[in-house]
Amino acid sequence: MLISYEEFYEKLLKIVDENDEFIISLMKKIIDNPYRYVGKFRLTNFRTKLIQNITQSREIQFGDFLELIFSNYFEKTGRYINMQKRIIKHDGEELRIDQLFKDIVTDDIHLLEQKVRDDHDSTKKVGQFNNFVDKIKEIRSTFPRNNLYAGMWFIDDGLQKNKNYYLNKMKENSFPDTTLSLFYGSALFSKIYRGEEIWNEVMSYLNRYRENLTIEEMKIPDFDKDPKIKDMIYKLPRKYKVKLFSREEIYEDLRKEMFPSGLNIE
Repeated sequence: MLISYEEFYEKLLKIVDENDEFIISLMKKIIDNPYRYVGKFRLTNFRTKLIQNITQSREIQFGDFLELIFSNYFEKTGRYINMQKRIIKHDGEELRIDQLFKDIVTDDIHLLEQKVRDDHDSTKKVGQFNNFVDKIKEIRSTFPRNNLYAGMWFIDDGLQKNKNYYLNKMKENSFPDTTLSLFYGSALFSKIYRGEEIWNEVMSYLNRYRENLTIEEMKIPDFDKDPKIKDMIYKLPRKYKVKLFSREEIYEDLRKEMFPSGLNIE
């Protein structure tokens, strides 16, 4: 065991959580885009759309968590040290690398573009690979003497929509002292650390988390009656409050859906 379940769970909750900052951000989003939540041509009601938004947000947060936890695992092996993941190019553009770590034994550098699943459409897959190449070029320029292992890693091996495209593009591109690879699921770990030990530990923890998961764990904010929400409304920047309490029909409809009893806005 490299990381305990308690540590794993604590890190997960720090990222995948509907805290006050998340609620305020959600309110701003709702106020800026009222037609996405209410309107004559919507089959879903406000609460249904709200649950959809929170679910989507949790999926994004979960991707962020997986980046964090695997970074921790790579370093916990004792074989690798994590490197700075934000690189400023010569033209000032910032590149953010999902995983970048160095082998302390061989001095080799590993770069990973980590995504949850390979389900991009034709436009996104092109941008995804071009972005991958940009990062390789920058690392090669910054560390010209190190061997570089650059991989695209999709964690969910059940989806391999663009596998042939990525493999063909890797054949078309070559860089000095650089190995390009494509990984799905556990295949990555047979290359970098004792087979599938890390993968199996993470999968067991995710299964344990799901087994104990209840619907209450996804907190649906009660905009109408929760006194904490009332405090957050006060904290909203003035421009959002002006919109929320305007007499435009769409905002009147929004208030009826968000605050049916009117308790928090009376």
